[in-house]
Amino acid sequence: MPLPQAVRDHAERLLFEFCLLRVPERMRSWYHLKFRTRLNTLTLYECRAPRDARSGQWTKSPCAQFRFDPEQAMWTLYWAGRNGRWFLYDDLAPTPDIARLIAEVDANPGGVFFG
Repeated sequence: MPLPQAVRDHAERLLFEFCLLRVPERMRSWYHLKFRTRLNTLTLYECRAPRDARSGQWTKSPCAQFRFDPEQAMWTLYWAGRNGRWFLYDDLAPTPDIARLIAEVDANPGGVFFG
């Protein structure tokens, strides 16, 4: 079952606001946050400007993933490991309120979301 459009719109709006507010404007020319929605998953990325201005390639590193279970109507939070695998974030139970998960990412306990 796909992610309901109203749930998707709400989650994307909250994550968009988070990305905008988390990074001060003075830093946005070299660092910002973005997210991508795919099926029932929203993935948050850190984006950094290229070290070599000639390359023009920004680096994009995944840092958090929000997965929606339509049958339970619950969101679950995951963190990105170094090997590209996703790991369940055990410190917070699944919740119908994605804002709680976004707040946990913002708090970044233990530094698992942002290095």
